[in-house]
Amino acid sequence: MARALKRVSVARGLDPRRMALLAFGGAGPLFGCALADALGIGSIVIPPHPGVLSALGLAAAAERVDVLASFHRPLDQLDARDIGRAYGPILEEGARQVPGAACSRFADCRFAGQGYEVTVPVTEHDPREIAAAFRAAHQARYGHAGSGQPIEIVNLRVVALREGPLPRFAAAKRCARAPTGRRSITLSGEPLSASVWSLDDLAAGVTLDGPAVVAGRDATALIEPAWRGTAHPSGALLVQRR
Repeated sequence: MARALKRVSVARGLDPRRMALLAFGGAGPLFGCALADALGIGSIVIPPHPGVLSALGLAAAAERVDVLASFHRPLDQLDARDIGRAYGPILEEGARQVPGAACSRFADCRFAGQGYEVTVPVTEHDPREIAAAFRAAHQARYGHAGSGQPIEIVNLRVVALREGPLPRFAAAKRCARAPTGRRSITLSGEPLSASVWSLDDLAAGVTLDGPAVVAGRDATALIEPAWRGTAHPSGALLVQRR
C-alpha cells in the first residue's frame, strides 16, 4: 500500500510529507498510522462514514457525458470560423444528452507525426490560442514545447457536466466522551492494551490517545501509540503524531 501511494505522489514529483493522508474504506483506517509512518506524513483524516465514502461519492457525483468528433487537420490551415463550425454539432449533442449541463470544449492536439496527443482546453476558437495552450501543456508534461514543428488537431471534444446535489446528512447525536472499554491487541508482535471507542458517536473535541481501537458501523480505525485523534465537529476524526 505504501508503494502504491508513492507511485501517485513521489513518482509524480509530489512530497507526501507535506500532505494529510485520507484513510477510508471499511479497513483503510486500520492502516492509516502505519502508512503515514512509512511516508513521513504527520496528519491523517478519517472522514465521516469512511466505509461508504466511495458510494457517497458516486451518489453525489456530477452527471457527465464526453462527446468526441474526429477532426484531423493541420492547425495552421484553420481559422476561427472553421473550428467554431466544427464544434457546433458536438456542442448541440452534449446539451441534448445532458439537459442543463455546462459544456466545455477541448481539443486533442499533437505535433505533426507524433504518436500521441495532448488534450487541452479550448476557450477561444483562435488557432493561435489553441497552439499556445498545447505548447504549454506539452512543456509541462514532457519538458519541451517543440522546435517549430507544425501542430495538428486530431479530435475535438465537448464535456457536458451537470453537478449533482450536495449530500445532506441527518443531524447525528454524537455524545461519547469516554471509551466503551479496553481490549488486548497485538501490534508489531507486541501485546498492548487499547481503549475502545465508538467511531460514530464521538463528541466534537474529544481526544483519543493511542493505542485505541475506534469501531464504527461501517469501518474500524486503529490509532497507534505514537498518535492522537481528535473528533472534528463534521464527524471526521483528525489523527496527528504526538
